[in-house]
Amino acid sequence: MKAILNLETKIKALELQRENFKAELSKIAVEKKLLVKDQKEIESSITLLDYISKMKQDKIVGLIQDTITAALQDLFDESYKFKMVLKNRGNSSACDFEISCSAFPGWSEIIMSHGKSIKEVIAIVFRILLVKLDKTSRRIVILDEPSSGIEFERQKILSKFLLNIAERFGIQLIIVTHSEELAYCASKEIRING
Repeated sequence: MKAILNLETKIKALELQRENFKAELSKIAVEKKLLVKDQKEIESSITLLDYISKMKQDKIVGLIQDTITAALQDLFDESYKFKMVLKNRGNSSACDFEISCSAFPGWSEIIMSHGKSIKEVIAIVFRILLVKLDKTSRRIVILDEPSSGIEFERQKILSKFLLNIAERFGIQLIIVTHSEELAYCASKEIRING
């Protein structure tokens, strides 16, 4: 009799354990469903953030392309088109540039026609755009002899372009120059005679 009571007690204890295990398994199953749901929400959020990042990246690339294209067309009276292509190379990103012009069949002809003026203009616009895109920046760009590689007859056009782009992007330019034509765009001028 004692043995039967002992067995019944053990059976009840095992049944209680089984019920506790079932309850635990049920909790685990619910938690698993919640984790799967959370994982799907996280994946959706990542996809959305990637999409927004790509949109923002496309917008920035568009701004750069449009601004440099406008600068080249203003300064050189040609139908220039600047194109920027972003690429992933392994674990890093890279950027290629293309310049085309209906008046010239290739890059070498463009360079032969305008010397390093094209490169100077692109570099100046890039510096200004980098400051514009940097939200933490104080929006000041210092240009040291920005007209050094630009033909004399284009320097006044460059000064007007710099004035317009500075106003458009809310950027203050500090320009060190020997060019009277470039000094034309200054709101303040400090001359050093030596």
